[in-house]
Amino acid sequence: MNRRVVVTGVGLVCGCGIGTDEVWRNLLAGKSGIGPVTHFDVTGFDCRIAGEVHRGATGAVDDSGIENADRAGGSDDDAGIGNYRAAVGDAAR
Repeated sequence: MNRRVVVTGVGLVCGCGIGTDEVWRNLLAGKSGIGPVTHFDVTGFDCRIAGEVHRGATGAVDDSGIENADRAGGSDDDAGIGNYRAAVGDAAR
C-alpha cells in the first residue's frame, strides 16, 4: 500500500511563542521558552520548570466562534485551537 502525505501548514504553539514567525524570531534571538511553572502550584514536585504557553502574551489564540469548545479545559484547548488557526494561516501564505 502506497500512501502519500502532504504538509500544507505549520501551527506552532509553544513556550517560544505562537506562530512560525514569532517562534523563529525568538529562536534566532536565543530566547528560551523554558521557565518557572506558573499555571499551577508546584509545591511537592521535584521539577519546577516547563515550556508553558502564555496565552495573553500575543493574543493569537482566540477561540471566539468555536462552537461547543470545552471552556473548562483551559490552555490545552487554547493550544489546540491556536495550532489549528496557525496551520491554516500558514497554509494560506
